[in-house]
Amino acid sequence: MNRKAFTLIELLVVIGVIAILMSILIPSLSKARESARDALCKANLHGWAQPVTLYLQDYKDTFWRGFRSNQTAGSNWWMKALEVYYAQIDKIRCCPKALKTSAQGGAVPFLAWGPTSGTWWGTENQGYYGSYAANGWVEDKWTDLTTDNRANATTEWYRGNFWRKGSAIEYPEEVPLMTDSQWLDAWPQPRDMPPATETTAWSGASQFARVIQNRHEGHQNMLFCDGGSRAVPFLAFRTFRWHRNYNLSMALTEEVWKNQAPWLAKY
Repeated sequence: MNRKAFTLIELLVVIGVIAILMSILIPSLSKARESARDALCKANLHGWAQPVTLYLQDYKDTFWRGFRSNQTAGSNWWMKALEVYYAQIDKIRCCPKALKTSAQGGAVPFLAWGPTSGTWWGTENQGYYGSYAANGWVEDKWTDLTTDNRANATTEWYRGNFWRKGSAIEYPEEVPLMTDSQWLDAWPQPRDMPPATETTAWSGASQFARVIQNRHEGHQNMLFCDGGSRAVPFLAFRTFRWHRNYNLSMALTEEVWKNQAPWLAKY
């Protein structure tokens, strides 16, 4: 009885074909996985539009107060203020590519902040973590970080920057509400610089160094005050209306940004 079997040459040909197919498919699968994570990040950010809308409806069109150093008055960051509207589903505070805190081995740009503790955060905010930031300038905030006394608060200019109410935002499609970040809030100014490298940990005064995170291959996901979430080129961050007095004519040029952060030239 004749038995048919693969010859060595035939077996090698089959193995070669499989290797070629794998070399074609693996990059495609990797790209599909990255696209799925990117889409989920946009969906997470878009999901915050409804909690914010419900909050504004319940609080007479007024945003939350934000952090205050006077703990007897209580801190009211966005994740606590909105908790009742999103059922504290922890992972929707995170980009799916930035789930680990530094204690868990996370690193910039794939770094989550937190978990918050009751030392200076306020015990009512304890345990939160995430990798998105709220635009701090939307808040209904008049205090500085050292006092709850209006007479001792910072300058009229500083207090005048806050949007405070949803109805005050004339062009909501130009005002960021939430974005990828390595910290939980940000306060960009037109003269702020971008991070020098893609792995720069935030420090110093520049708020763009907090929020510009290259997690999605050359762009960043952002939720705007009109409820839309979209991919944003890094250089466009300079051109959004982060606060009431944000002066676009004072924004640093693309050339200045690229000199500070040569990696931006790739995008």
